[in-house]
Amino acid sequence: MGGSEVQVRYIMAYMRRWTEHELSMICRNTKMSVEHGVPISRTSPLWPFGRYFKAADYISVRKLLRRLKPDVVYARRGTPLVGFAAEYCRRFDKRLVFHIAAVEDVVRPRFRAIDSIPKRLERPLYEYGLRRADVIVAQANYQTALLQQNYGLACSAVLPNFHPVPASVEKEVNTRTVLWVANIKSVKRPEIFVNLARKCESIENTEFVMIGAIQDRRYRGILKEASELSNFRYLGPQPLEAVNRHLELGHLLVNTSREEGFPNTFIQAWLRGVPVVSLEVDPDEMLMEHGMGICCDGSLDQLATTVKALLENSDKLRSLASNVRAIAMDMYSERNCESLVKLIVNA
Repeated sequence: MGGSEVQVRYIMAYMRRWTEHELSMICRNTKMSVEHGVPISRTSPLWPFGRYFKAADYISVRKLLRRLKPDVVYARRGTPLVGFAAEYCRRFDKRLVFHIAAVEDVVRPRFRAIDSIPKRLERPLYEYGLRRADVIVAQANYQTALLQQNYGLACSAVLPNFHPVPASVEKEVNTRTVLWVANIKSVKRPEIFVNLARKCESIENTEFVMIGAIQDRRYRGILKEASELSNFRYLGPQPLEAVNRHLELGHLLVNTSREEGFPNTFIQAWLRGVPVVSLEVDPDEMLMEHGMGICCDGSLDQLATTVKALLENSDKLRSLASNVRAIAMDMYSERNCESLVKLIVNA
């Protein structure tokens, strides 16, 4: 699962536990038929276009919405499905709640390469839904500013992502684990983490662990070469619970993404006392202004220097980690979910 799916999973679990509303879920690319007691309907894209276009789900989504007859549709991430939901809500006088989940949801795209043809065709469908949403929720303040700047629209609320607060766990003091967690594709730039591990191979008692599903076959060769490094392990895709367990025992999370909305992995790490070193992403300046980690402003040299300095200075690493859990518990708990659910059911 990606970050959006994780959050929807938590929302469903919360609503099942604390409300009596009838819930249904529509999604693509899943083999599951139920999640937290909520039935899942899988879309049936028009063949053979479904492989290339999310818009190929139109007829299927339209039929599913008319069969399920929801009073409120909650949509997350800027895809054509937002437009399909908006059409249903407009026609049958229902309500649409859209939740921003990435920078590209609030920034007008620049199409250049030929492989952007699906996005060229599908972006107007998303923007149709965005403009007709009854409630728009942002993850962070910077998203509200970009939405106003690029679309002239206002957010109804800013509600950061949320995760259950785990129990505190004592970490191993004689070894240090540096983690990278994401789906393996170009926007996440996993090759930078591999190169980072290579540069730190001389640091004793340190392991670099990569977790994530390979979504771009180009990275198979890079990971095969990386397996020869003495300090590197690739664990493949892991369920959410396993990822959290690795973070509980970890000491540092590295992010190399080109862009993010508000990474769930940041919150998962902070709640487990793990600071973040990010190459470029620092939503709402949580790393540099709130002491939740370090952002390297896109500098590869600074990333390597920062990680090495923290690994070679245990006191500095512990100092950085000391406050992240308390701040995260205050800002990213299930209280945010409670507020979001109120927005949804009162839309």
